[in-house]
Amino acid sequence: MKKRAGLASFDKEETDARFKSVGNDMIKSQHVQLSNQLETFQQALAAFSSTHSAKIHANPEFRAEFTRMCNVVGIDPLSSSVPSGQADWTAELGLGAIYFDLAVQVVEVCRRTRPENGGIMSVDAATNVLNDKNKKFGAAEVGADDVVRAVQSLEILDSGFEVIHVGSKQMIRSVPKELNADQSTVLQAAQIVGYVSASMLRLNLGWQKERARSVLDDLVGSSMLWIDEQGREAEYWLPTNGIDG
Repeated sequence: MKKRAGLASFDKEETDARFKSVGNDMIKSQHVQLSNQLETFQQALAAFSSTHSAKIHANPEFRAEFTRMCNVVGIDPLSSSVPSGQADWTAELGLGAIYFDLAVQVVEVCRRTRPENGGIMSVDAATNVLNDKNKKFGAAEVGADDVVRAVQSLEILDSGFEVIHVGSKQMIRSVPKELNADQSTVLQAAQIVGYVSASMLRLNLGWQKERARSVLDDLVGSSMLWIDEQGREAEYWLPTNGIDG
């Protein structure tokens, strides 16, 4: 017996509709499961923060790992206010206040050393300066991760402070000056060798004399390199306080 026209099409549409319904049910089920798992993780973090609050405040490495765990499950541990749906234990923990105070100290250090380093200071150098000060006053030690997070909290204020990378180093830039590719290359070379010269740039990078001189003069003018003209050829060194932390 011959099928009536359109019956196969009707069967296919019905099958597709059923598959779509099953697919939607699976997605909803997975979403509920993930939401439940996320809530479980958040509750575990809340209990963890309560139990280990003192260590989180005192130990920079422990604090860094804790904040990373929070970020994985979508919690902002630096929040001093409580967004809708976020547990209030983040505000009670008080990390936001810690990083705010640290950001103020970073600004102070960067501004004080700006005449020496041109507004480009390594995260490690800033961390060392802050910890030297903290030891004198009996304050808690901070880590490089703390300094980075403190600077990042300033970026949303359009303060001109930001963390950049020069080679493998994390640097704090406290002046609204973008480093071009040539400047970044020269600073990276200076970090490796300790200093650079025009002839080194010409021999190793294949630069023309004018290009090397222009970049070096610009970095010296910005106090990002210091010039030593006592030798046969001028040598350009990283500032002792800042860039080469």
